[in-house]
Amino acid sequence: MLRDELSQLEKQRAQVEAHYQDEGDRSQQLSILNGRLSALTERLASARVVDPAHQPADQVRFGATVTLLTKQGPQSGTTRQMTIVGVDEANLSEGRVAFVAPVARALLGARPGQTVNLRTGRGEEVVQVLEITYEGTSESRRTSTE
Repeated sequence: MLRDELSQLEKQRAQVEAHYQDEGDRSQQLSILNGRLSALTERLASARVVDPAHQPADQVRFGATVTLLTKQGPQSGTTRQMTIVGVDEANLSEGRVAFVAPVARALLGARPGQTVNLRTGRGEEVVQVLEITYEGTSESRRTSTE
């Protein structure tokens, strides 16, 4: 995803450089694009690809999809799923939580059956890890309390 974004930004920069209509506007656009390109290049240099196949199937780690049961809190008795992803992939409406988010950090290392205290926008919750799944491997690996 980051490499695709880099490619798109480079194309945008080439288009802006090719247009000479308004030098002030062109300079401002190039400055913005160069800043974004610099930041993205820095992120790419520090990024690591994590293969879900090498994650422990019985622990919540990067790349895990975790099924949680709320034991105590505002939505007690409900289940939900979230996937621990990179910052650039995070999308709360899709249940994709950045590994640096407080909820994800609280879950990292948890095992099926374990309860974890979470602080969310809804308040404090106690959740139980019901299932951990790692997708993207030749066969999905799944560990649950069953």
